[in-house]
Amino acid sequence: WNELETGGTPGEVPELVRRQESTRLDYIIPAGFVFLVVAVVGCYALSKTWSTGSRNSTADLKAFGRLPVVYQGRVKPFDTLARNSLRVISDKDSYLDEDGKRQPAIRWLLDEITGSPQAGTHRVFRIENLDVQRELDLDRRKGLRYSFEEIAPRLQEFSKQVELARKTPPERLSVFQKKVRQLHNRIQAYLGLRKAHMLMPELSQDKKPTIDVVDAVMRLRELTDERSQLPLAVPSPDHEWEPLALASARDWCRQWSRSSGDDSATEIASSLARGIVASKDPQIERTIHDQVIATITNILQSTPDGRGKNERELRELAEERWKALPAAMKTQLSAPTQRELEQGLARQLASVLVLIIGDEGLKQPASEAYQGLANIFEAWKTDEAGTFNSEVERLIKLNRQQPPKDFSASRVSFEHHFNHLSPFFFAGALYVLIFVLVCGSWLGWTVPLNRAASWLMVATFLLHTYGLVARMYISERPPVTNLYSSAIFIGWGGVIAGMIIERVYRMGIGNVIGASAGFATMTIAHILAADGDTFSVLVAVLDTQFWLATHVVCITQGYTSTYVAGLLGVLFILRGVLTPSLS
Repeated sequence: WNELETGGTPGEVPELVRRQESTRLDYIIPAGFVFLVVAVVGCYALSKTWSTGSRNSTADLKAFGRLPVVYQGRVKPFDTLARNSLRVISDKDSYLDEDGKRQPAIRWLLDEITGSPQAGTHRVFRIENLDVQRELDLDRRKGLRYSFEEIAPRLQEFSKQVELARKTPPERLSVFQKKVRQLHNRIQAYLGLRKAHMLMPELSQDKKPTIDVVDAVMRLRELTDERSQLPLAVPSPDHEWEPLALASARDWCRQWSRSSGDDSATEIASSLARGIVASKDPQIERTIHDQVIATITNILQSTPDGRGKNERELRELAEERWKALPAAMKTQLSAPTQRELEQGLARQLASVLVLIIGDEGLKQPASEAYQGLANIFEAWKTDEAGTFNSEVERLIKLNRQQPPKDFSASRVSFEHHFNHLSPFFFAGALYVLIFVLVCGSWLGWTVPLNRAASWLMVATFLLHTYGLVARMYISERPPVTNLYSSAIFIGWGGVIAGMIIERVYRMGIGNVIGASAGFATMTIAHILAADGDTFSVLVAVLDTQFWLATHVVCITQGYTSTYVAGLLGVLFILRGVLTPSLS
């Protein structure tokens, strides 16, 4: 219309109108497309953060996932522990149940650490090597994932291969031995989770010890070592953070002390040993019998009847002589062995209980945090969703009212939200879409598609930036602290460079560089995440926040410029090879 007012002819009006409508469409279509993509991705991502459990129907797994636990040097939500642990074992942070439905890692973790009927049945161990599968007598299946129950029967034979692999120098390890060690590490991580959260058996009605209790106490020896890297789920005034298993053992000792009157770890150990030996437990009786037969065998070796006989024949002769003895004589011969076994067992139990109980352990009541977690575990095992949800809610309130050491409710809750939002996963998918849009713009409909790619690049960059800032808030560290974070940061810098190039040249090259840099680094970061916690901090040469925030960041930006320059070179070569534009 301006052209008409300044001299344009009436015949030119339809052409001007069509040009204006085309220009408007060049903006409206990209804007609508970007809005639709952002809306769909945003709604889907946010829906993953909503809790779906209710007080009376299903267990609220997301609420439980917000409870804190200390592992690998920092306080994190149980949801992070579940995802990282499953990723180490399975290379994924979710699993397929028996019905083929995708389930969250937190459900797997609860099944395993509570000892529920489903414990050990989930197919989560990834075993892709054919020789390892053959060693464990496993049939190759789609997905290459197996349950612990399928692996367990052959673990004793498998441990021999582990020992051979340990004795082999790293540079001489075969592919099979490397995979053996990898699976061994995964099994140890899995067993460590179960050990750290093991609850003691309930005190029997007759207040007598059982062999299960003794076995449980002896398995706790490893947990008393401060060097053991195990999840610490229970905060308390005395012990700050400790494994649930130790808190459970201490509470069991308090109950035993109240019923028996024993007021020290040594007395409890003596009572347990005395009760077990006198319980006529088949395992204990067999141990005593074997030791008595061994003594008789040694005596027979020096007698005329025993000379010239081999070990098996001597044992058979000892068994015959033992059966021929009267009951009173058997009791008399067994008594020294029983006393020796009782004393040895008491010493072993005391060496563990002294570390568990401490000086004041029997006098102090069990912490509310321990009682809450124990109730939650029991409710999960018995499928009582109402009790589970109410105990989780009560424990969340307790942690807010009485914050444990190094615990920040807002930071732990935000990390839980960050896990479910998965900003880097969605950013990686959007970078692929941007790349496709740019390639489409080179084939036709150039302006709308490239404009949509540019605007979507801005939206994805904001999501990428949100994830980067969120990690800084969660870790309370600068953006680059390990290989995972360096990949994320390099990609972020590459996207900025791509947007600047696109702003100058407006031909799609910048969008391709940004999308390629973003997606490639997201893929690398995903692979690096298989090592476990992505928030771990590598020790820098000068281990200070200032050093990490300045020198390390600047060096990483140098990697970014090299990365972008390489991408530009690759595009230049491809342009020359695939098109005649440089001929």
